Amino acid sequence: MELLVIVLVAILVFAALRASRNRAVLSQRRSELSSAEMAAVKRTADEDVTVFGEELQVLDTDLAGRELDEGMRSDYQRALDAY
Repeated sequence: MELLVIVLVAILVFAALRASRNRAVLSQRRSELSSAEMAAVKRTADEDVTVFGEELQVLDTDLAGRELDEGMRSDYQRALDAY
């Protein structure tokens, strides 16, 4: 009877350790995936900022020498501030 209890306790301890290890591995995989996704989002955001800057440059060339009303001036200034 004692042997049966010892074997059952050993099985439970083994199962608990294995479950704990599996959770740690799963957590690490999720973290790695999140890092990869974050890197992709960062690249996309950097590209968007670059395109926005290029579009502002073209807009600046288009607006050169033109008289802007207050609304246009404030919109343009907000775009520059956002960049």
